[in-house]
Amino acid sequence: MKKALTLIGSVIILSSCGIGNPSEVSDNPLAAEITADQILDFVSNMQIKAAERGEEIEDGKTLRAIDKALVDAKSMQKEAHKKQDKGKKGDFYRASEHTFARGRALLIQGKLYFGFGFDISGAPGMKIYLSKHVAPHEKEELFSEDFVEIGDLNSIYGAQSYEVPVLSETDWTEYRTVAIYSEPLEIMIGLAQIRTK
Repeated sequence: MKKALTLIGSVIILSSCGIGNPSEVSDNPLAAEITADQILDFVSNMQIKAAERGEEIEDGKTLRAIDKALVDAKSMQKEAHKKQDKGKKGDFYRASEHTFARGRALLIQGKLYFGFGFDISGAPGMKIYLSKHVAPHEKEELFSEDFVEIGDLNSIYGAQSYEVPVLSETDWTEYRTVAIYSEPLEIMIGLAQIRTK
């Protein structure tokens, strides 16, 4: 009985929180996809565990909460995939042996997104650039071709988003790299080569 009450309480909490409430999650297609995936996994595993224990979920309120969570998560997931398909994405990697960078970047006209898994070395004064250079590992390479300065890096980890000037069709094709550069140290910290699906 105690397990069943815990199960019911989990679903009610999940339902009452609403999966799309934080606009940072639903606005960021990378974060929304992971959030939706985790909610679908959680609810499915909860149902499986209840069945394994022989405790079928019969409470109407709980069943409605499960259904709503599944529908909302599938909708969020579908919308996240649709937005991602319109953009260019790539995975971060370190730019030198003294740095590290990981996570995913997604560029959609007017916005640059980093996913929950974004993590980078904590260097001072980091700026984000879009570069036409394929892999600018040095300052000279970054600034040798056209670039767009996006602005200061908000955080060294986690999901985040940035405003980006709308690019012409030619520039959309030619800007291939998201670069994170430490201005005070004049070194590249991390790169993500972005491309369409």
